[in-house]
Amino acid sequence: MVTSLISMIRGNIENIGDEWLDLAVGGLVFRVAIPSSNISQLAQKGNKVELFTSLQIREGSMSLFGFLTEDERRTFEILININGIGPKMALNLLSILSPDSLSSAVNLGDIDAFTVVPGVGKKMASRIILELKGKLDLSNEIYDYQSDELANALISLGYTTTEIRKAILNIDNSDTITLEDKIRSALNNLSSTDN
Repeated sequence: MVTSLISMIRGNIENIGDEWLDLAVGGLVFRVAIPSSNISQLAQKGNKVELFTSLQIREGSMSLFGFLTEDERRTFEILININGIGPKMALNLLSILSPDSLSSAVNLGDIDAFTVVPGVGKKMASRIILELKGKLDLSNEIYDYQSDELANALISLGYTTTEIRKAILNIDNSDTITLEDKIRSALNNLSSTDN
């Protein structure tokens, strides 16, 4: 059950763990579970932080989940509505995949992007992709302006969704350009970012 009782929290960091922090707010200290990828961005104990939150009440327990962006919170709340994905797994997904990367992986049908997450096998990855199609239309650029043919060609060459996003960012994707030329341009982009 999702409730909007606490939608944002501001306070000073008291302690930091691998996937949580204790936040001091007006005499109270809240333990907030956060994606592990956010930990490095929170600096250190004593710093003031503002988090978008999702309060989850399940089977008699309450847990507060915090995120640095609204997109992360929104994605988390979409994920936990998928059968078989609880808050812990949704947090694991967001610890490895940003909302933008997750959207790209869904749009590309990239099962391998999900199976690197602990507890997510190919079957679960397929279900996530199926259930999230069309639901993660974040304001960021996703792949709707790209040719799926081009993205699939780059996947078959072994590139990750993050690399593909960078590779096709500035190429001419008009119908007058052949797929081979698009692939060549994308590969040139990749080789220039490696230098």
